Amino acid sequence: MLQPPVTIYEVVAEPTAQTTVLDVVFGGVAVVTALIGVAAVLGLGCAALLIGIRRMRRKRNGDGDTGDADVTRLGLRSS
Repeated sequence: MLQPPVTIYEVVAEPTAQTTVLDVVFGGVAVVTALIGVAAVLGLGCAALLIGIRRMRRKRNGDGDTGDADVTRLGLRSS
C-alpha cells in the first residue's frame, strides 16, 4: 500500500519590533514608579491604621494625652 506523501508546514511568527535602549529605560522607570506608588499606598495605609488604633485606645481609656500605659514622660515643657 502506498501512503500519501507527508507535507510538513513550518509556522513562522511575524517579526516583532526591535527593542531599543529607550524601551528598557522606560520599562525600568515604569517598574520603579510602580514600586514607589505601592510603597506609598501601603505606608499611608499602615500609618492610618496605627493612628486609628492610638485614637481608639485614647477613647477607650478616657485619657486625653495618650492611651499607651508604657509611655515615659520626659517633662520637657517649660510651662
